[in-house]
Amino acid sequence: MAREETVRFDGCCVEFDVCTLMRGAAEILGKGATATTYHVAMGGDDVIVDDAGVVEEGKAGEVVVMKRMRRREGTTREDERRKRELAREMGTWRHANVVSLCAFYASADELLLVFDYVPNGSLHSLLNGP
Repeated sequence: MAREETVRFDGCCVEFDVCTLMRGAAEILGKGATATTYHVAMGGDDVIVDDAGVVEEGKAGEVVVMKRMRRREGTTREDERRKRELAREMGTWRHANVVSLCAFYASADELLLVFDYVPNGSLHSLLNGP
């Protein structure tokens, strides 16, 4: 199993790499038991993104959602291999009602899943109101 691996799927931004992702302007969208989800604007200096995903200032950049999954205690190499295989499979899924997985980065310590950004809130806010 590779120690570090970056995989891009069809439709992923050309400039994507882990360094670009980590340098992007990020905002926490939510935090769960296994992962933290961020709204990330990549590729621009002082990029400000409004709620609709529109870049207001600075150089235009790609806007994505990143889910950062940390490795849990007791996780085996087999568990990590299965997570990578599932991420590869998810990257091939395309459906009008499912947000596409653009890319993923896997290392010994974490798994970063990069999804298309869909503006206008979350499923939670649509179901429960603002």
